[in-house]
Amino acid sequence: MGSIRDATLLAYRTKKYSTTNYTLFYLMYGRKATLPIDLKFPGEENESDNPLMEWLYTLIDQLEND
Repeated sequence: MGSIRDATLLAYRTKKYSTTNYTLFYLMYGRKATLPIDLKFPGEENESDNPLMEWLYTLIDQLEND
């Protein structure tokens, strides 16, 4: 049960909110969170240029809406 809770909290904390235009992780720690996919594809900082990051954030948004 813990892994589902951990994944949900990760999605919640790394989603960019339109009211602040930042993630909760960034507001708390002052830096961008390092996601597992960032370790697989290092050096790709611009999320809008990275289709995998766009896909990941789409999945996070869908998870939030479900």
